Amino acid sequence: MTRSEFELFTALDFDAGSRRRVSLRVARGRQFGLGLLLAIAAGFAVPIAVIGLSTSGDRTTGSPPPAAMSRLPLYPSSKGEPWLTMPLPPGWSVAQKPEDIGSRAGGGRAMLIANVPIDDFITGQAYPAHLDWTRLPPSAVAVEVRDICGGAGCTSAAEETSFPLRWSDAQPLTAGGAGNTLVPSNFDARQIVLRYFGEGHVLITYVGSRASVQDRALADSVVGGIAPAPLPASGVVHDGWLALGAFSALPADQPVFGTLPTQASLTPAGYYVIRHGPGRIAHPMLYQTALGEWCTLAWDASTATFSCSGRDDRWDRYGRATSPNTQDVAQFTALVKDGNAYFYFNSIGGGRIRLPGG
Repeated sequence: MTRSEFELFTALDFDAGSRRRVSLRVARGRQFGLGLLLAIAAGFAVPIAVIGLSTSGDRTTGSPPPAAMSRLPLYPSSKGEPWLTMPLPPGWSVAQKPEDIGSRAGGGRAMLIANVPIDDFITGQAYPAHLDWTRLPPSAVAVEVRDICGGAGCTSAAEETSFPLRWSDAQPLTAGGAGNTLVPSNFDARQIVLRYFGEGHVLITYVGSRASVQDRALADSVVGGIAPAPLPASGVVHDGWLALGAFSALPADQPVFGTLPTQASLTPAGYYVIRHGPGRIAHPMLYQTALGEWCTLAWDASTATFSCSGRDDRWDRYGRATSPNTQDVAQFTALVKDGNAYFYFNSIGGGRIRLPGG
């Protein structure tokens, strides 16, 4: 499934260092002479300066690891279960204002976080003009996740993404000639294109030329900390997927039959799945004829073929047509994740069946 050629852009932030000032307080109680106080001040002048540097926004240590940060849900289901989660650094803001959905040029926003009050820069216009780029300070750092738009000119990652993400794999946002003149030249904008459960997404960071070392490190931690949420091994997953348990438990090259859940658009039709090599094929137990009519498939174990009541059409165990003028059986999108088998039960696709692994 395809999505956008990345007209995706964002940048944000006020000086993060102003939120990390350290104050030095002297407790009242004991009295000291002026000379002694001057001597103490002289002796601590250098250490205090060092403390000031080590606690400033430019330090390279002290950034909390992703596991220590709170986590934001990405693409939650109707039950609130997220596909992915994103770390949120302490003190960073989350975009709350809605964005214009009249244009899908940049896809829909899943999450936008920044080291500034990002809602102060949201314009209400369609993406990529959804932020007031003219007011973005060069100290800004922002991380954004978006859908990739639908349309003929859109593209996404060719294969399912592996986690954790590595920021060293990021490409300039202008890769592929999809640059945007709205992004200020003093911002380094980079992207990682994702595909998760067949859906295309893009992760973007905007790092201003005066961004602190710590905020840069925090952005890196956010990218590396984006992770899939736990997935159940069986039952309905994320509204439209059915989990079938361990992939290794499916018998090789033998159909396994089941009943679609009540949420399925084809209910009460059943399904069957068949494991072959490294992958799996999932089919509805239905065949749509050239006239648009549906007939129910029947399995003949003695011949290892499928047939359709009242018709001469025949298919092999994988759903491939073996009779003239017959199409292959429609397929569900199927995936294997973390050793478990899944298929998307609310849409089917046609075309020639290709067995997994060859």
